[in-house]
Amino acid sequence: MPAFGQRAILSLLLLLPAAAHAQTKIPAAFLGTWAGGGIGANNAPAGTPPIELPYQELDKKLGDFLVPWAFAQHEALEWNTDDTGQACKLDGMFRPGAATGGGGFRFVEAAGNKLYQVWGVDERGLARIYLDSPHPRNVALTWNGDSRGRFEGDGTLVVDITGFNAKSWLESDRWAHSEELHVIERYRLFGNGEYLQLRTFVDDRLALKAPYTFTRYYRKVADATEGGEGVCNQNVPEDDLWSQRRNKLLSDHDAKFAAFVATYNDEPLPQGSIPPPPRATASAVPLGANAPAAKAVPTIPPQAADSAKLRALAGVYEPVPGRPRPTQPGRRIWSSIPPGTAWWSDRSA
Repeated sequence: MPAFGQRAILSLLLLLPAAAHAQTKIPAAFLGTWAGGGIGANNAPAGTPPIELPYQELDKKLGDFLVPWAFAQHEALEWNTDDTGQACKLDGMFRPGAATGGGGFRFVEAAGNKLYQVWGVDERGLARIYLDSPHPRNVALTWNGDSRGRFEGDGTLVVDITGFNAKSWLESDRWAHSEELHVIERYRLFGNGEYLQLRTFVDDRLALKAPYTFTRYYRKVADATEGGEGVCNQNVPEDDLWSQRRNKLLSDHDAKFAAFVATYNDEPLPQGSIPPPPRATASAVPLGANAPAAKAVPTIPPQAADSAKLRALAGVYEPVPGRPRPTQPGRRIWSSIPPGTAWWSDRSA
């Protein structure tokens, strides 16, 4: 091989590892802070399609999408005790987050070919979007799932999210999902990069009758120089009203359960020795005496042709009457033995 060919192949091999781990170029227009129109936003920016399934409308429609078991779980959940968000704990990505259009987020480029999406701590928190890489085969189940993103040109970001646990809700009013939840988010720039449309697709083969979609809009704003302090569910004069209420309801439930257990504390049991169980006696009736009489099976004598077929299937070979014995060397021959018995030989007669 010519020297220049060897150098070309070597250069290509040296470039392959770098290409496999190359940092994805993130369009600068996506980076920065994006603000929503508020939790009750229902007005799309001028010239854009209207918002599909605004927050209040989505809440009314979700029940139509749930299969019976998921709807039954929705009915069984108690909002005051099972709503983790009201107790200032994790509550997943749908509430308020992307489902409401309220609040906002910031896109930040990160090392390791990632894009950080930073929501408020009372929304989705920090979402790590891994770019141009597949989901792990055995993904760990989390509140926000495993996000894998790709850019389609300079104006569209598509994020595929799987690996959800089943603890969160599809919206604030207890709408349940399973671990098979699959979400695709499509972010599209418009208005000279000043606006962003988020279209969310939701599917769950176990909990939903059919997939559904909704849209939300965000506007580019200046980055805050310092993050503000957020207080979870502050109510004056009681700073943690929801947590106190939830804790009281759970304590009442635990007290009822403890009282139920206590009713069996003095459950009576027999005193003294326990007589042995009576010994089983052998039956005087002979075994099988009560069984129904067996029916006689009629015997049908086989025909001669059928008998020959059966013997052939069983591997019993007999000489055919009238056929001459083979005399060629190396051929199998029949000996003059009683019918029904075969003898093999590699010698000639």
